Amino acid sequence: PTEDILFSVVFPFYLCLVNRFRFDRNKPSVDCKKKVGPLLREGRGVFFSRNYLTVYSTGGFLLPLLFQIVAPRQAALPSAPHLYLTTVQILMETMTRGPKFHVLPRLLVPIGFNAYRISSLHVWLMNSWKQVSLRDGITWSILDFILASTNMVLWVYNLFIFLLLRCLPQYLDQVEFPDSNISWRWQLLPYVIRDN
Repeated sequence: PTEDILFSVVFPFYLCLVNRFRFDRNKPSVDCKKKVGPLLREGRGVFFSRNYLTVYSTGGFLLPLLFQIVAPRQAALPSAPHLYLTTVQILMETMTRGPKFHVLPRLLVPIGFNAYRISSLHVWLMNSWKQVSLRDGITWSILDFILASTNMVLWVYNLFIFLLLRCLPQYLDQVEFPDSNISWRWQLLPYVIRDN
């Protein structure tokens, strides 16, 4: 849909502006030569490395991609927006991994895409349920419904538990992640105060 394309352009552009004008391209950390770490700083044990990432890459990306390739068009079409948004999110996460991207806008990439994706997952889930209830291509419809339901559970958990409760609090320490000297013009727009 057009709104997904618009979001996939406007939101990354907004994050780049935020990184530039609110976080000064991570200048304090770059000046200290701080190493860029992974998104999840604490608790990256065997479970996270092997299981969590495997489940999300398989269930959230590879299976919907395979479904797009092998399923009939009518069954595959509702999952396309989710797959598109996930692809753009992966590209944006890759782009923000550099040292000149502050951690908070970097973390806003998955938070923003996950929050926006919930509506496309809802549409996908409702369309797949409708196809199951109409008994239209019942095998593909059931597979589509299972995939849509699984993705809804995965991405809702990812947003409301993993990102907001586990990842976000780790990045609120200004000693660990120094902020630029920012002031607010008219209390509305951030700008960096440069030391002379």
